[in-house]
Amino acid sequence: MSTTDLTGPFAIAVAKLRRMLSLSTTFQLARGVVNEQDALSFIHTRDYRMNPERPLGIVHPGSTFGYQKVSGGAQYQLQPHGVVELYLSIDVPAEYQNDEIQADLFAADYFSNIITDIAALSAAEDPESDTSHLDITNADLSFYACTDKEDWPTIGQFYFAYILFQWGGEG
Repeated sequence: MSTTDLTGPFAIAVAKLRRMLSLSTTFQLARGVVNEQDALSFIHTRDYRMNPERPLGIVHPGSTFGYQKVSGGAQYQLQPHGVVELYLSIDVPAEYQNDEIQADLFAADYFSNIITDIAALSAAEDPESDTSHLDITNADLSFYACTDKEDWPTIGQFYFAYILFQWGGEG
């Protein structure tokens, strides 16, 4: 199913966040790609944590979706709102593998720059669509960690983050 065929607001929110991540220059540079289409091949909507290719993005429907009443002058209307989850992972570069502080700072910089890239697009016009980008009302990095040292020989030394994007409005 093409994303242009989507009509449900929750599915549209997931598709929009996936597109916004693909437009992130931080994600594109880390992946070594130069455009949205190439970046999309590394952004999934299912659990691909066993995939060794990193950096990786997984955009997943969150557990929150509904409608809230908003006021607008004399009218009241219900507008959709919810949460879309983003899981990211990135390998620790060789030059930081023996320096935990530099590795932590590298990963913190990467994850925060992706959040910044996505936030900059929030509710902005999307030239590839007849609607705007997802109207993000809040972005929270809710979990951030490095793989355990005993796992490095088998799965590698990498960081992963779990980011919650609250959205709402007509976007």
